[in-house]
Amino acid sequence: MIALTIVLVGCQSASQPSITSSTDTNQTIIPTTNTTSPVFGAQNLVLTAQDLAQLGMTSNGTDCSVQNYPNNDYSSLAQYAICDYNITSLNNTDVIIELSKLSNASIAIGAYQYDSSHLRGYQGPNLPAFNGTISNNDYGDMSAFYYSNESTTFYYHLWIVKGLYLIHITSKGDKGAQSYIANIGKVFMSKFN
Repeated sequence: MIALTIVLVGCQSASQPSITSSTDTNQTIIPTTNTTSPVFGAQNLVLTAQDLAQLGMTSNGTDCSVQNYPNNDYSSLAQYAICDYNITSLNNTDVIIELSKLSNASIAIGAYQYDSSHLRGYQGPNLPAFNGTISNNDYGDMSAFYYSNESTTFYYHLWIVKGLYLIHITSKGDKGAQSYIANIGKVFMSKFN
């Protein structure tokens, strides 16, 4: 009987996946097996120093911290960050990146549809009308890449939806920023692989 108990206990502990657990620090328990994506929070999407070096960008000195929000009936936003960067090789070209983690994927899709169409439809004194589409769905099934210009100032907007995340990348400045924005989108997509 003791031998049978040892065999059963040994088999049970060997077949369970390992988990990362830290109840003392209030972290989420995440299985280390059967995960489909390394991204668990918006903080994992924030561009690292290595990402910025690869992209040819620097921080504009502002903090890019992720704000956490309670998920309840009144708010579908779980996390949000806004980051301000500069493209080093282009004159006066700033990049703003907004990262939002929402409570479910359908809300992320709805936010993308509202945000991208609302901004494209706006024409006011501080923002020119969009001149054209660069691409749709090049960064997954839910992405839109647009541009507009006002005299010599070019604006690029790239929206990406991936699961619970809505990523909005905006630049203001040099016309040459288009390829930088495209590369930023590729870096974000690589964080989901």
